[in-house]
Amino acid sequence: MTDFFSTNSFDLAVYACLFVAIAMRFMTGLLRSLATIIGYICGAGIAVAATPKALALLANPSENSNATDMDRRRGSVPDRIAGTALGAVRFAMLAIMLVLVFDRMIPPGREPAFLRGSQWRPVLSSAGQYGIQALPPEAEDYIDRLKRQRRL
Repeated sequence: MTDFFSTNSFDLAVYACLFVAIAMRFMTGLLRSLATIIGYICGAGIAVAATPKALALLANPSENSNATDMDRRRGSVPDRIAGTALGAVRFAMLAIMLVLVFDRMIPPGREPAFLRGSQWRPVLSSAGQYGIQALPPEAEDYIDRLKRQRRL
């Protein structure tokens, strides 16, 4: 049986990033983590819809800012533990996406040296393949078409 904590640089990077993600989410808690995710989603939609109007606002900046922020000191222990779990899930999704990009873009046998012998790559790759299979067939066809068009 191989050592759980392998010396592969990809696996070490996964462990380090997972530790950082968990520690940061513990400090922020679940509610602030969810607020961040919702903010990203809303921000993307607003940015696409309001970019033309934003230029006019930049020319006339308002001095009234009603932005509020959640206080870090008020998070309870269960909130922080739930935030930690959310941080681990967010990191796992990013790691799966990274491995999926490598799987889809790099031909077999030509992967970077840091991925060879990784214990986490097969796990993350199978999770990514499960996610790809859950998508409608048109999505995978679209990805393949983009790959061919951009000669990747």
